[in-house]
Amino acid sequence: ERIALATAEMSQQEKPRILIVEYSERGGEVAVRIPPPGWMQTIQAQAVGANPVWLADVQMTDGWTVANVEQIAAWNPDKIFAVIHHSLDPAEVIAGLKADANWSKLKAAQGNEIWAFPADFYGWDNPEPRWLLGMQWLATRVHPELFADLDVQEEIYKYFGKLYDMDKADVDAHILPKVKLDVH
Repeated sequence: ERIALATAEMSQQEKPRILIVEYSERGGEVAVRIPPPGWMQTIQAQAVGANPVWLADVQMTDGWTVANVEQIAAWNPDKIFAVIHHSLDPAEVIAGLKADANWSKLKAAQGNEIWAFPADFYGWDNPEPRWLLGMQWLATRVHPELFADLDVQEEIYKYFGKLYDMDKADVDAHILPKVKLDVH
């Protein structure tokens, strides 16, 4: 509700142009996929007051759509959010994208706005209860000026306390070591 109220009156021009990608490596090459309309990642992007650059070019499917770097360059988003498999180091992935000859030319890379979407045991972009944490985190990165007072770490404590009856010490010991909130 807080996010919806803060972003409700924004025009399309006021909304940052963002891209959410699922990152993987195939044969040493970077491969990214884009979520279809109606999927949680697209819903999160729209709910936080962003303009998902892929919507006009991606059809509703039963899964993510592969996008090449030429398409991403044509979109040239203000901010990029990468969903990264748990077996990869998010800091290494983001550093690699920024160092890549093609990705480094993007507006998002030049503005230091390529981010790793957080996860703990599950990704915060998934259609399971952690999407609430993902949406709050995404709002703080898409509109830092509107949500400067939103403390995502405090929201993590509330979330795991309410849903899993974990106290702050348990969250500190078992959850926060897995969460990477500020990898960009």
